Amino acid sequence: MNEAGLNRLIEQLDVSVEAFAICEIGNGWSLACEPLDLMVVHYVLRGEGRITWNGGSVALRQGDAVIIPAHFAKSIEGAGPVVQTVAAKETCLSPSGLTRFRATAAGHADLVLGCASINARVPGGPDLFAQLREPFAEQCPRDATSDLFNAILREIERPGIGTRGFIGAMMKQIVILFLRAHFTRWGETSPISLAMRHPRLSRAFLLILEHPQRAHSLDQLAAAAGMSRSRFVHHFREAYGRPPIEFLQRVRLQSAARMLRDTKLPIKAISSMVGYASRSQFSHAFRVAYGLDPTAFRREPEPAPCELAEAKPMGAPWMRNQDAWINASATARPRSDAPPPLRSVQAAPAATLAT
Repeated sequence: MNEAGLNRLIEQLDVSVEAFAICEIGNGWSLACEPLDLMVVHYVLRGEGRITWNGGSVALRQGDAVIIPAHFAKSIEGAGPVVQTVAAKETCLSPSGLTRFRATAAGHADLVLGCASINARVPGGPDLFAQLREPFAEQCPRDATSDLFNAILREIERPGIGTRGFIGAMMKQIVILFLRAHFTRWGETSPISLAMRHPRLSRAFLLILEHPQRAHSLDQLAAAAGMSRSRFVHHFREAYGRPPIEFLQRVRLQSAARMLRDTKLPIKAISSMVGYASRSQFSHAFRVAYGLDPTAFRREPEPAPCELAEAKPMGAPWMRNQDAWINASATARPRSDAPPPLRSVQAAPAATLAT
């Protein structure tokens, strides 16, 4: 995918934060973390150290962002030889809604990381980082990224109306800074996403994203990709995790969900704008996908995410997801219906986390 295509894809990117924590590590200490069902972003706010996993490691320095794929057990280590290891599931404090994991003595942290479990995907598509098979690190612009993480910390400690949207908007900026650094360094050899590396598929992919209201047929999309119909369906499913027409329907419904949340447009107008022939057809498809009809979805006092779950509607509010992450840590057994662990001990004032 060329630079223009990447820009259009990033403009469409949806980023949501499922849980957030601070990890504080002393030199010579190690925080051992159970594997999670979720991808986690670690950003080094202060200090130096290392993240290790079975088969590899990556050095940490201030300003580094590290993407940890799902299902990776890891240890976060301070500088120097490890003399003491603490299990993350045994050390946790959650003052003011902010979860902290601490592996250090005397309350002093040499290495401080902001840690977020996120979803980052284009509407209807797979997670942007789904193709990663091992952790990946990039050096991000230090001042800008630290300011964004600290803004998230302040918002979590004093939540209010729009907290989930605010945190998602801040995290999207962090993801963009990561991607900018990543693609500058790796270009077309980037390991981040098969979908972003397939220039022919990306033509059909962007056509759906930019014009979901059109009556796209398989033949038209295959022609845009320069492939036979059967070959196009095979490669599209392999890259994006679902067939092209199912992908199109998800893009339409998620575009509609955002308009229901963000505008006062009539539901009939929204249904037409995303490609449905009638309001009744749209309402039925929306109810199947989200568990609510469009009117009820718009009236929900606690905004539900506009992203679609794989098998059931999503609607858990931000703080409930955070609690689920903490509770799952306590049993060290990820739940199927909510995000899993992360943990820490003893709170330090938020001001000490600034770089």
